[in-house]
Amino acid sequence: MKSNVIFSASRRNVLKYGFGLMAVGLLAACGAPAATTAPTSVPATPAPAATAPADNKAAPATSGAVFQIDQSASKASFTLGEKLMGTPKTVVGTTSKVSGSITANLDNPASTKIGTIQIDATSFSTDSDMRNGAIKRFILQSAQSQYQFITFEPTAIDGLKAPVAAGTAMPVKITGNLKIKDAVKPVTFDGTVTLKSDTQIEGNLKATVLRADFGLTIPNVPSVADVTEEVKLELQFSAMKQ
Repeated sequence: MKSNVIFSASRRNVLKYGFGLMAVGLLAACGAPAATTAPTSVPATPAPAATAPADNKAAPATSGAVFQIDQSASKASFTLGEKLMGTPKTVVGTTSKVSGSITANLDNPASTKIGTIQIDATSFSTDSDMRNGAIKRFILQSAQSQYQFITFEPTAIDGLKAPVAAGTAMPVKITGNLKIKDAVKPVTFDGTVTLKSDTQIEGNLKATVLRADFGLTIPNVPSVADVTEEVKLELQFSAMKQ
């Protein structure tokens, strides 16, 4: 009797199991989701980082060509006014001893870099040997080795943009630190830069500074008076591709 009960219970379990499989099959056939064991968790693949949109102004600089200033076709000058023996006079001092380099990127002009410009102040020449001597000994004191060179270290260039057309002058502003004797002051040069060819760049840059800012005093001599406080600076250069 007991074995019949066990058999009956087993039979009922088998039937329940069979009906359960049939129900699952019918649900699957009708598109209903069947209850299953939770799948093993798989780590989600991280989404690729968003790429910032291209920005020409912030484009990374690529290597550019180096152009070296050609002293034979370049000059630096200063201009100021004075009264010489009571007569107004414009004084211009010039030198061709200018050195420096430009790393120019024609595809991305904004990444162009200008190296430190150096001027040998011992070589400034005016129309008077006596004045030239006073400049070396008293005004610029360039006869002393520590004051031999005037330097300009550019820190920013504004105005360079693509496309760069050969033969077209491009207006620019070049800001940097000008050092004369022991004084260093920020100065901005305005002017133009021209790509003459694939191998030559020309430029003409001007700025105005105050003598007092750089400690440039004029010797007290009877023949010279009313020397202007403002001094005009100009750099005309031709740089050749290396």
